[in-house]
Amino acid sequence: MDHEVILVTVNYRLGPLGFFSLGDDVLPGNQGMWDMVLAMKFIHKRIAQFGGNPEKITMFGESAGSMVVQLLMMTDHASGLFRAAILQSGPILSAFAHSDKNPAFYAKTFSAAVGCDPESNSSNLLSCLQNLSAEEIVSQVRVFDHEDNVMLNAPNPWKPIFDGHFLSTQLPFLSSDPLDILEGGNFSDIPVIIGENKDEGLYAIADIISRTPNAVDIVFDNWAHHKGPSYMFGREEDEIDDNDIHFAEDFLNAFLEEGNTRDPHILQNWFGPSVWTAATVRTSELLSDGKESPTFLYQYTHPGSLSLSDLLSYPLWKLFIKLLGSKINIDLFPNSLNGATHFDEIFLLFKGRNIPFLQRHTPSDIQVSTTLLKIWTDFAKTANPLSNWEPYSRHNRRHLEIGTHSVTMKSSDIFDPVVQFWSKIWEKNPPRMHLWRSQTWTNCSLFLDKQKHDTQNEL
Repeated sequence: MDHEVILVTVNYRLGPLGFFSLGDDVLPGNQGMWDMVLAMKFIHKRIAQFGGNPEKITMFGESAGSMVVQLLMMTDHASGLFRAAILQSGPILSAFAHSDKNPAFYAKTFSAAVGCDPESNSSNLLSCLQNLSAEEIVSQVRVFDHEDNVMLNAPNPWKPIFDGHFLSTQLPFLSSDPLDILEGGNFSDIPVIIGENKDEGLYAIADIISRTPNAVDIVFDNWAHHKGPSYMFGREEDEIDDNDIHFAEDFLNAFLEEGNTRDPHILQNWFGPSVWTAATVRTSELLSDGKESPTFLYQYTHPGSLSLSDLLSYPLWKLFIKLLGSKINIDLFPNSLNGATHFDEIFLLFKGRNIPFLQRHTPSDIQVSTTLLKIWTDFAKTANPLSNWEPYSRHNRRHLEIGTHSVTMKSSDIFDPVVQFWSKIWEKNPPRMHLWRSQTWTNCSLFLDKQKHDTQNEL
């Protein structure tokens, strides 16, 4: 490659194939995470045969991939397999990484949907599932989706879990909750780059409104008792309590103009502060507190020509015209919301084989792409990203802004309104992986009969 690094990409199981769990030793879950451990062991053992150095492996991931890398930093099973990490737009304390209920609730509800008896014992249930085809399993992956079509794939239960909570006869992937691991400093002491994009939630707003034009009215009409807690905490509607409602009302007033706005850049606060900003800063603080190696915080602000917001919201005719234009090197309809949303920096880091649009079209795109590649690959080679990038800490609250025209150190005080708001919330609602007050943790036989539930709703 141009930057003299060896790039290895890894696939791991997703959805129920990767994160189905009965909450016991029969089917404990985290299959996708064990895939990653096995992959890292293979890479560490074999990379020298491809010209690499097993002592200079840097892991990096974006969004859920970033969360995976953080979890690998937290498990003894991956200790020593990589020497640095880059965490893009996916803090492990994010509401996205959270699931309310006992994984057995999701597993049994799903089992009923695919024709297995959810009330049978774990061994029989596992046997039934193993007799199904992959297609039959995947066909019900969205069985938990909300019915109003506003937010797809929500709640999404197919996530890593704190398996140490229930395992008794085998070693867990996670021995403690990620928050406790971070607060206790019990993770890999390695250099870390961690950051977010300035307009993370913009892509979700663009997508939601393009599919459901009245989505903003639906969300604000149901904000305090339903949507607010769902977006802020990953809370399922039957688990919302009075504290959740109170916090949602406060958030509406502080960050959403009391529900009177229709500006996408403000509406993105449905997700941005809880899923990314507050959790990124808090994770950065705990990482810097708990290790000797430096933690480098960044914010990416460049509105590139190609944005995920547009790809998810443009009608087919507009995408087709954009595709035709790219064939003759004309970039039509570039970044309509002029934002730097989730995933946008990936377009300038990788050439997507399945993305037939111009990714590095303007001179500024090319410059930012070159800068990103140099910072990322220099960090992979030396564990030092830039000579003037100051490590982040509670005593040096500064981050690197990766912008259109410059790369500059900035005061992280700009995050204070969000960070201070969420600090008060987390005093009562700590950002743990699961909601321990859910009755599903004390009664593991609970499940939702979706067919019966759906029939009752129709009636």
